Formats: sequence, structure tokens, C-alpha cells
Amino acid sequence: MKRRLVSIPGLILGAIILTTLIPIWFPLVILIDLCRRQFRLPLLRLLSFAVCWVWLETAGVLGAFLLWLTGQRKNLSRHYALQRWWAARLLGALGKTCGIRVEIVNIESLSSGPVLMFARHASLADSLVSAYVVTTLAQMNPRYVLKRELLADPCLDVVGQR
Repeated sequence: MKRRLVSIPGLILGAIILTTLIPIWFPLVILIDLCRRQFRLPLLRLLSFAVCWVWLETAGVLGAFLLWLTGQRKNLSRHYALQRWWAARLLGALGKTCGIRVEIVNIESLSSGPVLMFARHASLADSLVSAYVVTTLAQMNPRYVLKRELLADPCLDVVGQR
């Protein structure tokens, strides 16, 4: 609980600051990218994704709060729907800002019967892809055991723990 008292307000504050400072950092990172002869504008793309991430995270946490507030805390189907929405939007934002695409082969092999999936993920991005594939593409309702480092992500922490 202490972790959430820091991560959630920090997320909201970060979203507000990052968005408020767009008029400053947007032209600045374009200039930096061009001076470094990085014509694909990697800093701009990264910061653009960061803006998408903080607001999608904020929306996910707010959605979880609204589910709790309306007495839907134990309604797992609503939480899975929120998780599907969150994962799909984050991967969509990665595609639009950074050009990253996820291609899945043989998705039907995940959709039949009870499944134990052991995903070796090293980062939040790996976990996001796993969540997207399992919840959105395979339409499964997973239960997660998350490593401690991944709980630093507020939405993954709140929604993934339900």
C-alpha cells in the first residue's frame, strides 16, 4: 500500500508536468535530435510515448478506482476488460510513436483449455506484450504472479493484482 501512495500521485504529477511542458520539450528534443543527425527523431518519439504512457496509466488507475467506487471491485470481467483496454492502447501508442509492432504466430495455441504460462520477462515492455497477447489476442483471463520490480507500474500493480 505504501508503494501505491507514492507511485499513483507521482504518476498523476508526472502526467501533468510532462503535458504542461510540451511547448518547451517538443521543439527542444527535435532540435537535439537534428543536431545529433538523428533524423528519425528518437528522443521526440520516446517522449511522445512517455506522454501516452502516463495518461494511459492514469486512465487505467482511474478506471480501477471507479470500479472500486461503484462496488465492482470483485467483478473480474470488468477488470479484465480494463486490462485488455490498457494493454491494447499502450501497444497502439508504441506503434504510433515508436513504430513498434507485435506480430503473433499461432495465437490459437493459447486459446484452448486451462493454461499455465511461464513468461520470462525482463522489463515492463515484456510484461506489456505478454498481457496484450494473453488478454487481448487470446481473450484469456490470466491470474498473475508479478515480480516486485513490475509493481512499480501503477496500473499493472492495481489491476494486475485483482
